[in-house]
Amino acid sequence: MTYFAIEGGAMSHILWFGAGSFGSPMVSRLMEAGFVVHLPSTGHAMESSTALVAAGARWWRGTGVDVHGFCLPRSSDAVQVMHDFPPSPGVEVLDFSTGDPRQVTFLMSAAKARGATYTDCPVSGSPDQGRNGKLTMWIGGVRSSASDSAKQIIDTLSCKQFWMGRAGAGFSAKLVNQVIHILNVAAIGEGLKLAQALDLPSDRLMESLRHASSASAMLQRFGDAIASHNHTAQFRLELAAKDIEYAFDILKSTPGLKASYLGLLRDDLGSALDRGEGDANFTTFLEN
Repeated sequence: MTYFAIEGGAMSHILWFGAGSFGSPMVSRLMEAGFVVHLPSTGHAMESSTALVAAGARWWRGTGVDVHGFCLPRSSDAVQVMHDFPPSPGVEVLDFSTGDPRQVTFLMSAAKARGATYTDCPVSGSPDQGRNGKLTMWIGGVRSSASDSAKQIIDTLSCKQFWMGRAGAGFSAKLVNQVIHILNVAAIGEGLKLAQALDLPSDRLMESLRHASSASAMLQRFGDAIASHNHTAQFRLELAAKDIEYAFDILKSTPGLKASYLGLLRDDLGSALDRGEGDANFTTFLEN
């Protein structure tokens, strides 16, 4: 059950990094719940940050926060933020990004060296679900060991939580989700190309697929858009390519495992990046 910071007494102050298309609605949700959100006056997504300050967030003045929240494009960005804005002793770093699990040890050590803590807690869903507290979240730890402020923030942002038991397992689980998610979209694209070759009526076909063994969350969310070649940005291709690159590298470096379909997907995403489509919806790679 979601409970808000105002119900627990003193409101937590959060310094938030990454107010982009996904981070911005999460910040709005936290402010609505009673948290005080501070934003750096330089860096990522400044236009969104300015709008959030107009709506009640605060520009950070250098002190007085309990939590650092990350919603950043890459683990390298988290490493840079940890260097440029080191947490003070006692601060908790909650990383909601889709990160590289191989970077967690470094990020935890960097936080510990400052007397702070670090937890990977990536999310899945849409910006609307972020705004409404309906995200799914994987947390690299156990709930019984989390602080009250961390649990309040996590409960405010998510309706489904999976505490994965150890540091890094949150990022790892999210990466598995991304592989299945994006490969599912690739399969939808191939199926719809076959439908086009066979001259099937798109509307009736899509309705039938939603009631057949091919039904999936990705078919429901993106099927019509893929069929109509609509790639309006929801999840940028650049970020999808980054996630698949993380996964491909991990599989490639693990003895006894082979990245077969993942390698083909990686190549298709790379081709779309080469065409300058990094800011388009990730489904644009299906036009290869």
